[in-house]
Amino acid sequence: MAGVGPGAQGGGIIGAGAGGGLGLNAPGAGPKVRHFAAASTKGVQLPPDLEAVWEDIISGKDMNWVMMQYDDAGKALSVTATGEGGLSEFKAHLDESLAWGGFRCTAVDDRQNTTSRRPKFVFVQYMPSTAPAMRRAKMGSHKGTLKAVMHSAHLDMMVETPDELTETDLVARLQAATGAHKPNGYEFDPGVTTSAEGFLNGMSAEMETALGQPGAWNENAPPRTPRELPLVPPEPRLKLKHIRGT
Repeated sequence: MAGVGPGAQGGGIIGAGAGGGLGLNAPGAGPKVRHFAAASTKGVQLPPDLEAVWEDIISGKDMNWVMMQYDDAGKALSVTATGEGGLSEFKAHLDESLAWGGFRCTAVDDRQNTTSRRPKFVFVQYMPSTAPAMRRAKMGSHKGTLKAVMHSAHLDMMVETPDELTETDLVARLQAATGAHKPNGYEFDPGVTTSAEGFLNGMSAEMETALGQPGAWNENAPPRTPRELPLVPPEPRLKLKHIRGT
């Protein structure tokens, strides 16, 4: 009786022990599993131009913010506004409708004779309290889909009113999300720099006080020279005497 071996034709599954085959453990063997989550239709349709718009924003072009709102069915988003006027202009376009958006600001690091400017990106979820409760509840499930396109954000904000997007609060949050090398100002509107409180003139407020140079940061202030700190002599080292064992 001829068994089904490794060289058998016909595409049958090689049984375990028949020529050393893997049987049902063979890759691709057995019925295909359907993942129902992948077929879910509970997502949101993104604007076809969102990816190009966001790439323009993060690449440093004149456009520095984008805003999207839902259609009447709440299943699709469209880009309703973009602009070059920064945070103030972005906030002016927030109304009573649910919205998603993002904007670019600039971290300004002014350290005596050197000034560096680095872009920072803020992702915004806008949920006004006047919006329908069911729409507000479903909105959060769309965030992951949006973030996949609106990548590279340094800060995520969820607000109910435009007034929550203040320069002071944004500075504090951006500073907290930044590493040890913190900037001393941020530019949210073109040409307007907001000082980063607690990090003045390139050094922390505590450091300025310790060096005897307290004062507010001013981009036009002359360079400051820290006073010399007294040298503390090192403590004398003890000489150890090694005694050989008998």
